[in-house]
Amino acid sequence: MIIAIGYFGRLPRRKSLLAAILTGPDFEAAKQGYAYLPPFWLMIMILPAFIIGDSFVAIQAGLFSKAKGLGFSKREFGLNNLLLIVATNLCYLATILIALLMIEVTTTEARGFIQSGWLTSYQDLGVRLFLILMLLSLIQQICGWLNRVLLLLVPIVVLVYTDFTAALWNPLNLVLWPRMRLIGNEIVTLTIVGCLVLAIGYGYVYGKYELK
Repeated sequence: MIIAIGYFGRLPRRKSLLAAILTGPDFEAAKQGYAYLPPFWLMIMILPAFIIGDSFVAIQAGLFSKAKGLGFSKREFGLNNLLLIVATNLCYLATILIALLMIEVTTTEARGFIQSGWLTSYQDLGVRLFLILMLLSLIQQICGWLNRVLLLLVPIVVLVYTDFTAALWNPLNLVLWPRMRLIGNEIVTLTIVGCLVLAIGYGYVYGKYELK
């Protein structure tokens, strides 16, 4: 992925590399039926779903009986899973941003890079990207309780649905460059609230029921 991003970073562009990667069809293209699925955007967004996958099911099967013997409750085990989701997404995002910034610095004069405001762009887009990655991860894990096939199917369906529809309320519009400038900041607040609600729900349900 980093090799592909490195090649992409050497192409002519007028915006930051992260903004160029988070491209896709705008609202008008989706409404007129000219939407498409941007490969770099899809790759960035879907990889955490493959990284996490059903790993928590495997951890629970292998370690929960031992953890329970040490006095850990099911709810504490679920909270530990939440911490692992946050840590995984943070490490993934940090790896992506560091790689992109290194490419930016090597392809652009450092002075012009800072004056252009790209660092601010990276900070803003990085926060939005983390929120959406967390939202997708939580949805993935909750849907995975119903069927393990949904662990990978649901994130893919959500991403494809986002690309081919023009729903202004969809939080995933925050990580599509042509759309994020056309939606209000209230969507960011909605996404934060959604992540908190899903996280609380995940911890509560995980601790209340013996999910298989």
